[in-house]
Amino acid sequence: MPINPLPDLAAVLEGELLHDDTSRMLYATDASIYQQRPMAVALPKSVEDCVRLVEFANQHAMAIIPRAAGTSLAGQVVGPHMVVDTSRYLNHILHIDYQQRTARVQPGVIPAQLNEQLRAQGLMFAPDPSTLNRCTIGGMIGNNAWGAHCPRYGTTREHVAALTAILSDTTAVHCQALDHAQLTQKQTLANSEGAVYRCVTDTITRQRDVILTQYPDPALVPCNAGYALHVLAGMQPWQTKGDPFNLAALLCGSEGTLAFTTEATVKLTPLPRHSLMLCPHFDTLAQALHAVTLAKLFQPAAIELLDQYLLRLTRHNLQQQRNRGWIRDDPAAVLLIEFCGDDENSLKDSAKQLSARLQQEKLAQHIPLLQGPDTGKAWNIRRASLGLLMGVTGRRKPVTFIEDSAVPVSALAEFVSEVQQLMAQHATECVYYGSVSMGLIHLRPLLDLKDPGDVALLRTLAQAVVALLRRHHGTLSAKHGDGIVRGRFVRELLGDAVAGMLADIKHSFDPKGILNPGKIVDPLPMDQHLRLTAFSGQQAPATFFQWRNDGGFFHTVEKCNGAGACRKTSGALSAANGTMCPSYMATHNELDSTRGRANIFRQLMQQFGFEQGIMHPALHSALRNCLSCKACQSECPANVDMAKMKAEYYYQGLKHRGKNRRQYLVQQLASVNRIAALWPALANRLLQAGVTKSLLGIASQRQLPRFARFTLTQWYAQHDPHRLPQQAEVTPSEVVLLCDPFSQYYDVDAGIAAIEFLERIGYRVTLSPCFASLRGLISHGLLQQAQRVLQDMLAWLAPYAGRAVPIIGLEPSELLTLRDEAPDFPLAPPYAGQVQDVAQQGLLFDEFIAQQAQRINAMALPWQSGSKQVYVHGHCHQKSLSGMQPTLDALAVIPHVVINEIPSGCCGMAGLFGYEPEHYALSLQIAELALFPALRHADTDAVIVATGTSCRQQILHGLQRQAVHSAQLLRSSLVSRP
Repeated sequence: MPINPLPDLAAVLEGELLHDDTSRMLYATDASIYQQRPMAVALPKSVEDCVRLVEFANQHAMAIIPRAAGTSLAGQVVGPHMVVDTSRYLNHILHIDYQQRTARVQPGVIPAQLNEQLRAQGLMFAPDPSTLNRCTIGGMIGNNAWGAHCPRYGTTREHVAALTAILSDTTAVHCQALDHAQLTQKQTLANSEGAVYRCVTDTITRQRDVILTQYPDPALVPCNAGYALHVLAGMQPWQTKGDPFNLAALLCGSEGTLAFTTEATVKLTPLPRHSLMLCPHFDTLAQALHAVTLAKLFQPAAIELLDQYLLRLTRHNLQQQRNRGWIRDDPAAVLLIEFCGDDENSLKDSAKQLSARLQQEKLAQHIPLLQGPDTGKAWNIRRASLGLLMGVTGRRKPVTFIEDSAVPVSALAEFVSEVQQLMAQHATECVYYGSVSMGLIHLRPLLDLKDPGDVALLRTLAQAVVALLRRHHGTLSAKHGDGIVRGRFVRELLGDAVAGMLADIKHSFDPKGILNPGKIVDPLPMDQHLRLTAFSGQQAPATFFQWRNDGGFFHTVEKCNGAGACRKTSGALSAANGTMCPSYMATHNELDSTRGRANIFRQLMQQFGFEQGIMHPALHSALRNCLSCKACQSECPANVDMAKMKAEYYYQGLKHRGKNRRQYLVQQLASVNRIAALWPALANRLLQAGVTKSLLGIASQRQLPRFARFTLTQWYAQHDPHRLPQQAEVTPSEVVLLCDPFSQYYDVDAGIAAIEFLERIGYRVTLSPCFASLRGLISHGLLQQAQRVLQDMLAWLAPYAGRAVPIIGLEPSELLTLRDEAPDFPLAPPYAGQVQDVAQQGLLFDEFIAQQAQRINAMALPWQSGSKQVYVHGHCHQKSLSGMQPTLDALAVIPHVVINEIPSGCCGMAGLFGYEPEHYALSLQIAELALFPALRHADTDAVIVATGTSCRQQILHGLQRQAVHSAQLLRSSLVSRP
C-alpha cells in the first residue's frame, strides 16, 4: 500500500478529492459543539463515485462520513475520517410522479427546492425542519428529521417510500415495502444484503418484547435514539395490522452508520389551502406548558414554544426586528399554535374556541391571531432560534447537548419544572423552546466551553437530565439524533439488552466499521474535540475596530454556529427567504459561504493565534469572493458580519505587507475624481481605453462610469431654489443632503432630482461638501484613512445633528456606514460623542420620504398622468441594514404606480468587485440569480429603480437598460411647472 493512497483515489473519481488544509478546515465542524479536521473531503459526482469511495475505504481500512449540508446539531458528521459531501453534485430531482405523489431524488436535494417545483401542482414534501431551505433530503433521512408540523405530518421516515443505498462491501440495495414472500426471499440471499435482513428480522423476532418495553411509547414520545427497532417491531409480520416491512425505516435515523444512501423515493403530500396562527402570551413558562395539553384538544398542525430569553434576543437582531411586531410587552413565553386545512371557516372556529378556552382558564389574555405574511414572520423567528442563541454575546452561550429531550406531553410541565430546579442548583441560566406539541423541549443551558469547570458541568447536567428522562419514560434524542453529544447515553436510556442489539445490527451492516464510526454504537466521549476550547488562554488581539457589540474580536470569530443559513440557494431566493450568501448561491462552494469563511477565520486564529492566523493564505482564499454585501449581518441568525471581518483582515494585511495596487487606487480615488472632473470629456475617453483599464486592473469587458459634464457641487452653487414652485402652506424646514462621490461626479442627475424633489415638498436643502468614499476605504481595509475622512464628516455634520436636522444620503452604502461601522471606530473626543448623534440623524432618501408620505399625499402635488410599471432592486446594504419597505413606501406616493419588488440580493457589482478581471464572470453569474431574469421579463417601457450606483451600472452593462434612483423617479413624476 502506498504511503499516501489519496492520489490514486483522486485519479479514479469523476468528482473531487480535497485534502488541503483549507478544505479540511471547512469540513471540520457542523452545527454542533464539536470540531475535528477530517483526513480528506470527497465530492462525488455519481453513484459510481460513491461505490469507489466505499471500496477504497474497505481496501485501506479507512472510514468515511456521509455528509450533506452539515447542519446536524449532535456532531453526526464530525470526525478525523474522510468526509463525503453529497450536497455539491448529487443534488438532482430525478423524477416526479404527480399521479402517484412520489419523487425520486438524490441525497443532496434541498427540500425547499423540491417544494418550489411541487407548489404549482399543490403538493409538497411535508417534513419541515427549521433548516429546510438549506438542509438536504439525504441529511433528513440520516437524522430522521422532523419539524414543527410533525403533529400533522410525522417525521421524515413516514415520507420515505424507498431508498437505494450502498452497503459497506459495495453491495447496492434497494429498500422498499415488502410483503411476506418478498421479505422471505430477501432473507435467503447469500450475500451481505441477505445477512442484514436476517440479522434485523431475527433480532426483532427474538427480542420484540424487550424492544417495545425499553423504547419510549412511539404514540407518546418521538424517539431518534439508537436504531429504529421499535418502529420495525410495529410492522408486519410481527404486527398484522402494521405497515409492510421496509428496511428504509431502519436507515432513517441511522446517521450514515449502516449504509450510504444514493437515492430516495419520497412521498408527496397535498398543500393545505389555508393556515392561521394563534400566538398566546403567558406570564409564566408553566402557564405556557399547561396550555399545550389544552391546545392539543383542538388538533392544531403545530405548537411551538418561545421563551422570554429567546424573544428578547429578537429585539437586537436586524432581521428579526422586522418580524416581531406581533409580540406585545415582555411575555415570559409565547406559543405559536398553527391550524392548517382546506376549510378556512373551520380553522377560524377552532382558533376562536381555543382562544376562548385559554382566557377562560386564565392561562393567557393577549392572544393575537396571525394570518398571511404575519404568520411567516412568526415562523421566521422560530426558525432563527438556534442562530439567535449562538449570537449571544459574552462568554456563556446557550449550548446544544440536552436540547433534544422529550417526554409525554402530560409530563412536560413537571419535567421542565424539575429541570428548572436542576439549573437553579447549579446557578445556570437555561433557555426553553421547541416543538412542545410532541413533548419536545429544547433545553439550552448557558455555559462557557472554554472553562474546564463548565465542561465538567456539561457532563453533570447531561447525566442529571438523563435520570429525569428515564423516570418520565422519555428520550434524550427525540429529533436531532445521537451523534457524538448523546451517543454515550443510548445504553443508559435503552438498556444493555438493546445496546447489544444495536451493536449486532451495526456489525451485520458494517463489519469493518468503515461507515461513520463512533456514532450510536461505540460512541465517542461527549466532552472531547469541543469547538471553542482552542481559544483558551489567548489574549485579546490589537484590532482596528473595537468590536464592542460582540465583546471583542475573538467572540466575533466564534459567533458562527454552523447552522448554515448562508447556504440558501437561488431556488430558495425570495424577499421572504433573504439574500445570503450571493457568492455561495452562484458557486455552491462551501468556501464561498459565510459559514465557510467563519470556519477558516476561527480555526486559523485557534491554531496560529491572531498575528499569524490573519496573515495565513487560506484566509485570502476564503475572502476573495466575498462581496461585502452585508446580507450576513442581518440574515445570519448570529449576525456574523463578514464584510467587517474582511475589512479588518485587509487592514491587518496593510500593516504587514503595505498597499497593493487596488488599495493605492482606492486611496487616491478622491484626488483622481477631483482632477478628472475638471476635464470630464477627456477623462471619459481615457478611462474607456483598454490600456487605461489594464493599468487600473479593470476587466476589459467593463465600461467605467462616465463623469458628468459638471459636478453636483457646481450645479448647487448656481441653483436658485426660488425658481421652483413652493407649496404656499408649507414653511420650509432644513435638511442636509450628504454629497457622496457618486452623486458628485457620475450620477449628478440623482443628486439634482433629490434636491429638487425635497424643495418641492417644502424643504430647504443644504448640500454637504463631497467627502471621499467612506465605504470604499473601509471595504479595502484603508481604515486609518477612513477614520480621517469620518472625522472630517463628523466635524461638518455634527452641528446639524445637534440641531436635529435630518442628514439625508442617496447612496445606501455611504449613508448606512455612518450607522454601521462608524460607531465602532476608535474615535477620541469630540468625535466619539458626535458619531452617535450623526448616526441617529442619518436617513436614506427613501427613509425620509417614507416618513413624509402622509404629508406628501396631503399636498396635492402636480403629478404626471398615466400609470407606471416600476421594478425595484434594492442595494444590498439597504436590504440588510434598513430594509426595502421605506423605498416601496416612498415610491407609493406616486399616483397610479405599480411597484414590483425584485427578490434579488446583491447585484454582483459590489463597488470594485465586478470591475475586477478575476471577479467579472462571478459578478454576472450573481446578477443572473434573480436580478437579470426579473428585468428581462419587464416591459421595455417599465421604469427600473435601483438605489445603488453600482447596481445601476451592473444593469446597464448586463442588460443595456437604464435604471434610475428613486429620487429621479419621484422628481420626473412631477409636472415641471404647474
